[in-house]
Amino acid sequence: MTPEPEVITYKIEPLKVLSQLSGNYILAQGDAGLYIIDQHAAMERVRYEYYQNKLLNRDVPMQDFLIPMMIEGRKNIINQLAKINDAFASFNIELESFGDDTLVLRSVPVWIEDNEVKEFVNEVLDMFEADKKIREEDMRRSVIATLACHSSVRFNEYMSMDEMMTLVEQLRQCEQPFHCPHGRP
Repeated sequence: MTPEPEVITYKIEPLKVLSQLSGNYILAQGDAGLYIIDQHAAMERVRYEYYQNKLLNRDVPMQDFLIPMMIEGRKNIINQLAKINDAFASFNIELESFGDDTLVLRSVPVWIEDNEVKEFVNEVLDMFEADKKIREEDMRRSVIATLACHSSVRFNEYMSMDEMMTLVEQLRQCEQPFHCPHGRP
């Protein structure tokens, strides 16, 4: 007996992308009328759900750095390394101490882009430096939202018609397509 194909339900109707407005918004048309989509918020939502899905998948391949990443100037949190690594455990990341004020990162999950790694790690380390008392789930959500934000298209960044159509279709497939992770519509 063959399994039934998975039925995907969309929360946004099919849309026809019309144009981009001022490098900030995607104009699209559906049966309900004109849609004005904040391109940054839309991509942020898509990226957030992508990262969240990757984070839940524990069997993630890792990529070793050819040259380990050195994170300097963190003397006041070196003594919290065990706690820091506990926080990073759900991301499959582990830091090592190197001297009095430096941490070393040797590998990361392949789903984290090279240009995002340092900012991602520093976001978590900044929370420890600020001595914020937050729940692990809140920290994870905050870090993923920041990672999604920084990897998304910016305002005044022009997109091709194909890029806009792809983004709108990805947004339609999101669990929560009406708000970015920070709550903006």
